[in-house]
Amino acid sequence: MALELLYPLSKWFPESLGVLNVINYITFRAAMAAVTAMIIGVLLGPYFIAWLRRMKIGQTIRGEGIKPLYDRHKDKSGTPTMGGTLILASITISILLWGNLANELVLTCLIVTLALGALGFLDDYTKIKEKQYHGVRAKQKLIVQFSIGLALGFTLYMFHPLISPPLVRISDFKDISAFTVTLHKAATPLSRFLRENMSKETRLMLNDDESAIPPSPALQRSLVEDMNRLIQWNSLYSEERLQGIRLSEETMALVQSKPQEYGLLRLNRMILEEAFPQLITQRRDRPYDLPFPFFKNVFLTLGILYIPFVALVITSASNAVNLTDGLDGLASGCIIIATLAFAALTYIVGRTDWSSYLGIIYVPRSGELCVFAMAVVGATMAFLWYNAHPAQVFMGDTGSLALGGALSTMAVLIKQELLLFIIGGVFVMEACSVILQVVSFRWRKGKRIFLMAPLHHHFEMKGWSETTIVVRFWILAAIFAFIGLATLKVR
Repeated sequence: MALELLYPLSKWFPESLGVLNVINYITFRAAMAAVTAMIIGVLLGPYFIAWLRRMKIGQTIRGEGIKPLYDRHKDKSGTPTMGGTLILASITISILLWGNLANELVLTCLIVTLALGALGFLDDYTKIKEKQYHGVRAKQKLIVQFSIGLALGFTLYMFHPLISPPLVRISDFKDISAFTVTLHKAATPLSRFLRENMSKETRLMLNDDESAIPPSPALQRSLVEDMNRLIQWNSLYSEERLQGIRLSEETMALVQSKPQEYGLLRLNRMILEEAFPQLITQRRDRPYDLPFPFFKNVFLTLGILYIPFVALVITSASNAVNLTDGLDGLASGCIIIATLAFAALTYIVGRTDWSSYLGIIYVPRSGELCVFAMAVVGATMAFLWYNAHPAQVFMGDTGSLALGGALSTMAVLIKQELLLFIIGGVFVMEACSVILQVVSFRWRKGKRIFLMAPLHHHFEMKGWSETTIVVRFWILAAIFAFIGLATLKVR
């Protein structure tokens, strides 16, 4: 909303209101989204908690069969829950103020988050109404979660904005030696245009390195930099320049649409691929190709199976965060750390230069997800203000399912699904501990691996204090986040 209202004013009144041009910068709006969400949460928190107390919306602490754990947490019985409602309200208001509402990726994230939040709200409401620990039946919750994931997977499979990465990388050349020779000879109008618009340094190196095979690393870098500068700011298309070159129907359709900005980048890249088919690799990164962390240009192609895969990611992540939400501040702190990592990722993936340099998939318009991510961070930080031990409020399934959905949806949209399992390592640990415990109990005739699952309860049973567990898990979350971000450079 702020983008739509304030940015035009900076253009209409450049002298007096030109400072409002800052609203166009993603980094500024991301920071403001975080601050706004946090202010809303901190200011409304006391009133919201007081209202929950008046309405007697409190947490039920289970005690059957786990007396040692019940003795440690029985004082929390009756603590207001459904605090996730405040988180969702803070996120939504912040996005409405600072997000680009015309960006389909932001809207997708918001819709999935609110949908899972609504499911969590129903679950929390059922628990309170029935005055029991369990709310909506597990199978029913899984069906709804999986359905939301399937809807997202189908939408992305059919309409994902991911297309060929427009910028040129050195690795994109099938034969860079032959390409430098082509530019040196400049025998065609297009190669002549490219050479004439290269920097003086590149042209000199082309002359000096004419016989060098392969071209020097300096020439390769300079050549790629100049080509990327050209295709970002100039249209390669003209009938005279492309004489003798037959363009595909897809390329011609794009020409007729008179593309701007990213569309122009895409058109220029496609022209290069079709003008020099023996020299430049045709790249088409597809939404159902999964990039592997630590490896460059290594993909797992799922095809139609990508749809249930997305559903599995959404369902697993939302449930994993839900399982982690068992101690004061544990889930919210880990979410803040993981979401900060994904805020950085969304910004990187949304930039053609940085994504090209790091060798990761570029997803157009995904930079706006940084604003969404920071709104989540701000809202969760505000909630943590009241959720830190001793907690004044719990997020409930309303918050845990929604936040898990927000994190996983961002990962899916920017094509870093597998990286989610590294950055969200704490959530993976918690979920795996439950799975292993159940499998062991059933297959080993009642034998358990852990004293209790999820994992944080295991350490409670070993005598660790709640604060110790939470802080150490936060440290682990930070380590996992650093490892996840480090994979970008390792590639």
